[in-house]
Amino acid sequence: MKRLIFLSIFTLIFLTPSPVRITSFADVKTYYAKVNDGVYFYSSPIKSEQYKLFEIPSSYYVLLLGNSNDDFYKAKYSNVEGFVIKTSVTPVEETPNYPYANTSFRIFTDTNLYSEPNSNLSITTLPALTDITTFYGKISGDELLPKSTDIWYYCRYKFNENYYTGYVFSYYCDLKNDIVQNTELYTPVTGDIFKEEESLPIQNSSSLTTILVVICCVVPCLIVILLLLKKKSSKPISKKSIKRPKRDYFEFNEDDI
Repeated sequence: MKRLIFLSIFTLIFLTPSPVRITSFADVKTYYAKVNDGVYFYSSPIKSEQYKLFEIPSSYYVLLLGNSNDDFYKAKYSNVEGFVIKTSVTPVEETPNYPYANTSFRIFTDTNLYSEPNSNLSITTLPALTDITTFYGKISGDELLPKSTDIWYYCRYKFNENYYTGYVFSYYCDLKNDIVQNTELYTPVTGDIFKEEESLPIQNSSSLTTILVVICCVVPCLIVILLLLKKKSSKPISKKSIKRPKRDYFEFNEDDI
């Protein structure tokens, strides 16, 4: 019986999940960061050529959303989310009036919009004389025509209320507006701009569900144990018959008295 009680208590204690710890961020502030020359926007926080999306126009800004790892910030340029190398940008105190470059261009011949700066995978067709009004940046890729160029434009194309984002071969583009330098004044931020607050323990919904299941299993066992103990304590004690010791029996003769 004692062993059963011990097992029930052991189950309740050790099968109950411990609180989950989460990291909270108090008063999180976003920062813009000024872009230096030759800064790339990445699709993943990995220093590899295959994850470069485009080169951000110099002198403009990205919006920093937080730390990704020791090397990268999670960031946003216009409406594209990705990552930038921390050492390649300068966080600033101000909110710039013109954080992103504004330019457009025209496609003068039929071509395609591709998912990478090569002709391997086409996203959609781009008819001749299509105007592209959302330009993000450029990157080096395959040279589709001999002795032409290896520059591709990363951009967004709208057709029938649908948006398509990808690369177009710059050799097929003209009427591109020059990107002017952003000369807005800025104040660099010193120190760590994203400080992690102390982790706080909480119970998530799955943990609470597990606790309820454990309680529902253990409590009935405890009730049964208590009932058995009570029944045992209320059982009447049987009285043993008292055996009296035998006495020796002597017969007396009246003549002897």
